[in-house]
Order: sequence, then C-alpha cells, then structure tokens
Amino acid sequence: MKFDGPADAAIEVLGMEPLKGPTGTAFDPSTTRGKFSALLQVNILFRKVGRPEDFDYSLEATLTDFGVDKVFKGQRMEGATVKAFASPSGIVLRGDGKLAGAPVAFEYEKRKDAADSDIRISATLDDAARGRLGVDLPGVSGPVGVRMVGTTNNKDTRATIETDLTQARIADLIPGLSKPAGKPMKARFVVNDKGNTIRLDDMVMDGSGTLLKGALELSDTGDLISAVFPTFQLSDGDKASLKADRVGDVLKVRITGDVMDARGIMKSLVSAPAVQRRTQKTPDVDLEARIGALTGNNGEVLRQMELSVARRGVETRDFTLTAKVGRDGAVAGEMRNWQGRQRALVVTTSDAGALLRFLDIYPKVQGGEAWIVVDPPRSDNTPQEGVLHVRDFAIKGEPGLERLSSAARDASGKIEDGTASFQKAQAQFARTTGKIVFKEGAIWGPSVGATFDGTLDFAGDRISIRGTFVPAYALNNMFSKLPVIGLFLGGGPNEGLVGVTFEIVGPLAGGPTLRINPISAVAPGFLRKIFEFKDSSDAPPTR
Repeated sequence: MKFDGPADAAIEVLGMEPLKGPTGTAFDPSTTRGKFSALLQVNILFRKVGRPEDFDYSLEATLTDFGVDKVFKGQRMEGATVKAFASPSGIVLRGDGKLAGAPVAFEYEKRKDAADSDIRISATLDDAARGRLGVDLPGVSGPVGVRMVGTTNNKDTRATIETDLTQARIADLIPGLSKPAGKPMKARFVVNDKGNTIRLDDMVMDGSGTLLKGALELSDTGDLISAVFPTFQLSDGDKASLKADRVGDVLKVRITGDVMDARGIMKSLVSAPAVQRRTQKTPDVDLEARIGALTGNNGEVLRQMELSVARRGVETRDFTLTAKVGRDGAVAGEMRNWQGRQRALVVTTSDAGALLRFLDIYPKVQGGEAWIVVDPPRSDNTPQEGVLHVRDFAIKGEPGLERLSSAARDASGKIEDGTASFQKAQAQFARTTGKIVFKEGAIWGPSVGATFDGTLDFAGDRISIRGTFVPAYALNNMFSKLPVIGLFLGGGPNEGLVGVTFEIVGPLAGGPTLRINPISAVAPGFLRKIFEFKDSSDAPPTR
C-alpha cells in the first residue's frame, strides 16, 4: 500500500499499537509538520484470538520539510528530509535538517528488544546554536564541527564526541588556552549523562601547542565538580598536571609540574576578557601551584615557584608567592594591611630588571630592588590603585636616552650607549582590565632624571607616555627646590631649569615612537607645561 499525507498523521499512526512498541516513537503529532510518502507491506495471520507475532509489516517512508519539537536537548528539528524504515524488529531514521538552527545530519536506530537507541549526529554549530543547546563555552566563538556516536534512553546518554575547533577562535577558555581561527585543534571525549551529573571521560584536547588528557565531572547546571588531568600542557614543552575537587561551594585546584610556560597565562590576565554571551557566576576557587621552572618573556624564568590564591567570586581573599628570578633574585608576595588600605597585594623582588623582563613590561632595566603595592580585585570592578618603587638600577641599551640627552644640549648629562644609572623610581598607577594608567611618575639619577605619566593599553596594544627629561639632574633639580624662584624657573618639584618634554606613543608589540620637543629645552619651568604633549589620538604616529 502506498500512502501520502501530512507528517503529523504518520507520527500518530506510528504511536499506535502494535507499531508503538517496536518503533519507540515519542514524538508529539501536535508539534509535527511536513509531508510524508510511504510504502507499506503488511502480512497478517488471522486467528480467533490474534497475537502480536501474527502481524508483520515493512514500512519505507520519506518525510520532507519535516519538523518536530524536543528532538534533542529540548530543541526543534525543522526543514528536514528523513528516510524511515520500520518493521517489528525496530525503526531506523536517516536524514538531515536543522537542529537548534544549525545544519545537522543524523541517524537514529531503535531495536525492539534493546533498552537503548543508537544515535549518530554530525553538525557544525555556530555561537547561536551552541547557546540554544546549552554548550556555549565562554571564550569560544565561531563554527565548531561536532560528530557524536552513542546510545541514549529515557535516563542516560553515553556518547563519544569528536569536535573540530580549527575554524573557531578560542580566547582564554581557561587562562592561557587561546588560539586564533584557522589554527588546528581537536577534542575528543566520552560523555556519560546521568541527568543530574555529566562525566567527560577519556578526554583529549590536542592542537596549536595544547595537549590536555584527563577527565572531568559537571553538574546539571554546568558547574565543575571535579577534574583530573595527568597531562596539562597549555604550550609546547609544558610538563604539568592538574587536579580539582569541589569542597562545599569552593573549587580547590592544584597544579604541579617541572616546566610550564606562563606567557599565555600572563597575556590573558592583562587582556580584555572574552565577550560573554550569557551571565555566569565567577566560582569560588582556592588555587595552589608548584612549578619547578615557570618560563616568561625575554628568556626569564621563575624558579621554584610556589603560589597560593584564595578567591571568592572576583575578590581575592588571600595570596602568597615565592620564587627565584634572574641569577639569584628573590620574588615574594603576600596579602596584608598596608598604610590605611584594608588589604593589599604586596610583591617585592631583589632583581627588578629580571622580573620586568619576565613580565615583558620593560626589558632594558638591569638589577635593582623593587616593591609594588596594589589593591586586590573587587566585585564592583573598581580600578585597582597601587604604587611602584624601584631603587639602585640601571637602564642599558636605550637609544631614546641618547636622543633626549642630545636634545637637552647639555654635555654634562650626556648619555653614551643608551646607558644610565638611577637611584630611585616611583609611580602611582590604576589598573583596570587590559589597561594600566600611570601618574606622578618620577625617576632619579646622578646625571639624569625624568617625570612621566600615561597609559599602557594591553587590550588595545597601545602605549601613550608623556613627561619631561631632565639632564644633569642633581645640579639641575636644585632650582626647583628654591622658594618662589623655583616656581618660575624650575617647574615641578621633580623638574629642573633645563628639561625636554617627550612623548612615547604607538603599538606596544610593534615598537612605539619617541617624540621630542626640543623648544622646551630652553623654556623656563613655568612655561614648559605649554609644550608638553597632550594625550595622543588612537591613530598610529607618523615617524
């Protein structure tokens, strides 16, 4: 027999006895749309009292423009073309359409005597589709190829999932795990969905220097319950492991290893956060890390690094750090009360140059002792205010110092080979996400000094620093200390009679431009502010 008609009628027929049991159809005819064409062959053995085995049939059907609700994760299938094969032994569906708005190919098989149904799905999920399906990972944007093979029933789902992340952009899926679109990366794991918990076993994420192997468990709301990664490699050469367990409301994370590259992690911490497409609560975390060699920028390494951080939401409640840097410099950090601040992060080092190179802030400082005090992050995202002090250091190989010295036309303060020693430097600053703003910065030395303020915009890859360079500093600065006369001749308390205003602008990564105003070298101090550069525009500077 040949049939043609609306798809909802076909679904209703498949839901009747004796077809209901073998097919296992659970679709609601009232939400079904589309058309079907079917060929049905029926063999019936007539008896006084019929038995189920007396009824034999074979159904081949084609559904076009098929749509039905609650196919997977509560989402609707629509615009599908489906081939259906049904018999007393079971049902097979093969087709393609759109699930949660994304193109998908699928195969579904339910055998009569099997408790589970076999499913095969392949799809390419964009941001919107992942959001509708509840797998919208923060930091992942762009198309993700997905292939799933597994079994499902009314209670459990077990499936092997393979994802191709090559065309997706990843921005700090976890701190340090990033890649641009186009770089290869794949992930494979086995999903065990028990309803109230989801386990991802035999997990492997590989590509673009990243290799993660382990397992994790999630709650039904997506919160991490536990994780074990014997291989935790965010960059090539990492040798580390990670373990996490939830104790009450706090996730306790421990990272240990011989070698770990910190450059990606540091970049993620100073950059603007990835755009979140849904509101997420920041988890309470206790982190402990012990790394033998933590590699940073410019060839510098933190050795014997031990870190402990306690965060509640975005607020840091406790912090300790110990490490070695440079030849044998010490780095120490802690959280304590500081000069009227309720709680502050305090970091000290006996090799400021090595630490600045490690952080990639400025690579040409040699030696020096430094300390920094800064407010911890707060839940209201207010700027973190702080102060930086450095003493007894040198700057070597800085061509800009030679240019500034030459512009001042003062042989007594002439700088050779871009090298000068300094007794002290200090600056106040305010840190927001992706940006540090300096103010009232000053640097002192026996032959030269400078004042400065400005902005380091890590998220926008821009630097804008302006200030005044003062040659022959020790003698020159005496004029600014004289009452009344110093006001007119000396400018500010850290400036002198002769000073050159300057500005450093441009891209952080590509090399900024030093601009000098030589006219200000002969101007009295109270007029020098007229010549100081104003805040630069976002346009790249003209060399």
